[in-house]
Amino acid sequence: MARSENCLKKLDRMNKTLRHEEADRVPISDFFWLTFIDRWREELDLPSDASPYKHYDLDWICTTPNLDPHIREFEVIKSTEDEEIVRTGFEAVVRHKKGAQMPYFEKFETDTVEKMLAFQFDDPWDERRYFKSGDNQLNGVSEVITRNTPPWVETVKSLYDDFPVYGSVCESMEEGWRIIGSENILLWSALYPDELETFLKRVANFIPEQEIIGDANGGDLLVIGWGGTFGALNSAVKELREEGYNVSLAQFNYIYPLPKNTEEVFGKFKKHLVCELNLGQFAEYLRSQYPQFKYEQFNKVQGLPFFIKELKNKFKEILEEK
Repeated sequence: MARSENCLKKLDRMNKTLRHEEADRVPISDFFWLTFIDRWREELDLPSDASPYKHYDLDWICTTPNLDPHIREFEVIKSTEDEEIVRTGFEAVVRHKKGAQMPYFEKFETDTVEKMLAFQFDDPWDERRYFKSGDNQLNGVSEVITRNTPPWVETVKSLYDDFPVYGSVCESMEEGWRIIGSENILLWSALYPDELETFLKRVANFIPEQEIIGDANGGDLLVIGWGGTFGALNSAVKELREEGYNVSLAQFNYIYPLPKNTEEVFGKFKKHLVCELNLGQFAEYLRSQYPQFKYEQFNKVQGLPFFIKELKNKFKEILEEK
């Protein structure tokens, strides 16, 4: 498998953008509904296999493996010319009528708090998610119900030469409503908040552990960030480390729940500085989750990003405090 020169240009553009470095231009892409693609082909008189990604030479494609909590074939409850009803790996009963833009979630088998707490997830590393064809809700239930989705790895291979390819995750609230339904998510958050929190936090068993940029074994200062602050924080930490300062970075991609090793990571450092482009919401959240640590804050609310120079000055100030 060899990537085209055009693909390598796109990959460089994407990597620079994701690292908060200046690229040649802003990457462009989108997600497309199947019915949109059908209409697009018809109105532009394009071949039946035409792809908007190739037609417009878009910069990236996202493709999703089997993220169903239960890896199983759809149970077909009804299948006629006008209507299909299936039970998916989320144990949800989905009805789709011919001509409807979206399916209707008719029933959720996990319909009591007791069933929710007893719900078990199949192994996220199960090879069937990545290397086997089969049914799955996220790829197979939209404007139409599609059976026997190709193996995810084969989809990636088919795109690899021409596009940067990215995966996706089903975050905890989305995973939750697909299992118990939107109504129960809202109702149980009021009636059974502790039980719902326990259920949603179980997703921490399936998300990556928090990584440290710098000294994995700990040190004097851990800079803590999240979201779009990564570029400036990473650059400031990198420059100070090159100057001999003992500073590391933990940039959080998962907030609720936090990665399972968060407490362990924090415990390795003497000081903790939370940097946010707001008044300190993440710092307050961390205090509620791990109150045993002291969190210094560096907040900026000016409608401007962090600048590397001001970050370095703040990090030095915290390091020099007795």
